[in-house]
Amino acid sequence: MRSIAAIALAALVLLAAGPLSARTAVQVEVLAGSVTGPLNRINNGVMGDMSLILTMQGRELMEQTAFALHDPQYRRTMGLLNTSHGFPTGTNVYHEDSEGNPYYDFTLFDQVYDVIIEEYMTPFVCLGFMPLPLSSAPPDSLRAPWQHPDRYPPEDYGKWHGLVSALVRHCLERYGREEIAGWKWEVWNEPDLRFFWQGSREEYFRLYDYTAAALKEVLPDAEIGGNAVAGAGSSFLDEFIRHCMDGKNYCTGGVGAPLDFISFHMKGGGSRFEGNLTSPELISRANVKPRDPNLRGMLERTEDALRRISAIEGTVGIPVYITECDVDYGVSNSTYQDPNAVYRNNEYFAAFQCALFRGMLDLSSRYPNNRIESLIMDTFFFPGRRLFEGQRTLFTAGGIRKPIYCANKLLALLGSDELVVNCGPEKPKELGVLATRNTREAVKNTYRILLFNFDQAQNHSDTIAVKLSIIDADPGDDLFLDHWRIDREHSNSYRAWLAMGSPLHPTPDQMVWLEVRGHKETLSSNEEFEVTDGVLRIEIELPPHSVSLLQFNREILSP
Repeated sequence: MRSIAAIALAALVLLAAGPLSARTAVQVEVLAGSVTGPLNRINNGVMGDMSLILTMQGRELMEQTAFALHDPQYRRTMGLLNTSHGFPTGTNVYHEDSEGNPYYDFTLFDQVYDVIIEEYMTPFVCLGFMPLPLSSAPPDSLRAPWQHPDRYPPEDYGKWHGLVSALVRHCLERYGREEIAGWKWEVWNEPDLRFFWQGSREEYFRLYDYTAAALKEVLPDAEIGGNAVAGAGSSFLDEFIRHCMDGKNYCTGGVGAPLDFISFHMKGGGSRFEGNLTSPELISRANVKPRDPNLRGMLERTEDALRRISAIEGTVGIPVYITECDVDYGVSNSTYQDPNAVYRNNEYFAAFQCALFRGMLDLSSRYPNNRIESLIMDTFFFPGRRLFEGQRTLFTAGGIRKPIYCANKLLALLGSDELVVNCGPEKPKELGVLATRNTREAVKNTYRILLFNFDQAQNHSDTIAVKLSIIDADPGDDLFLDHWRIDREHSNSYRAWLAMGSPLHPTPDQMVWLEVRGHKETLSSNEEFEVTDGVLRIEIELPPHSVSLLQFNREILSP
């Protein structure tokens, strides 16, 4: 099937649209000789259920995901220490004998982490949750159903310290110091939510101190941080940072605790449960109100967090990792529960991700003392679901790539250095531009320029005309353009599925076509452009919620 798909993909080269409409075009100038600095490659991480890595399909999709991210490709693993047989999560490391003495088994852990390493991804180790033999949870009869026993502090902090030490020592012995030097170690997940942490804030600080001490005793140069709060506006984040700066260390008795990075989560709103809406009639009767993700709110809340972090004494130089950074929350909700979540399937999500990337880059440059180093998407795959069911994923059933996958791929293709861009006063807020060039590769590719048309409103309908000029382009021969596009008609497996009539069980030929349409597609390939007096000019149109990546090459590249 893959050979058929490859042949079909090679044949799918679509020509550019016709001339620009009569509306005023936006003037965009890229200054080829003005490099602002290396591009901050923050769109570089994913997470998802670890159990998928134990399956054949999960392994294959991990490999595909690695191709859609730029180095370092972080793979965050949550629920790592759960007592479990591997599904839905957990590696079952910690055990106690009949006398309460700990012992460890790393069989499942190795099966998961070996794949991550083999796919050249970098583990972002989320240390949690609590192994059942070590949990301080009360008996089942004294807990509500949502109070999971693995969300409690340890009964014995010394045993927790021993578990972390054993885990790090095992990683050091199995993978080597050079390999694990780049790993990040994050303590717990969203301890500001009772669903994830049943202890107090002080108990979390104690857990962090014991974890940091154990990690640094085995691997002094290891990078540890937190506290991965769900709400970056929570005072829990500020209190945690101050604890690390000058609070009492519950493990050592000293002052403060190691803090190599700060992490928090950021979402663009919620996917809600609106009902079991399995037909258009039921959706109509439910009278579901339209609701859009809130990118502006994400950026405002992120800036507020960066402002507060930078105001705390001692934080200069500590980087920030947004270890869940997503279009919304409610990762497993589907369009059968919330029809608004249809944007997860289509071109909207792709354009959103590019606008998020651009906005976070701007924030990072404004707060250089606490630079954003990574945006990790809790967006991967849910097995056993219907085609385009609407979970927050890169792939739908059958491993078909969604437009959001293509967006990540285009972001990964951006050049090594960012260029200055000037836009005319007519530039609408919906237009985003990011211009780069390759100065660090033995290049045939000279410039890679990202353009997108995004508005928070899903019903956004304005096309944007752009007159792009590359000023002080390299002298010499003309340049050749490869133009990749995501919109309703290109790189869009979901729209192709709708055009088929939304079959639940596509034929083999239809599945091949969906696979083809899940790849990035071109508007033009090897199109020649003249450089006149050091200036290259091109005119394009950007439909609503579209993304274009323009790659200008010094010579014709093989298709």
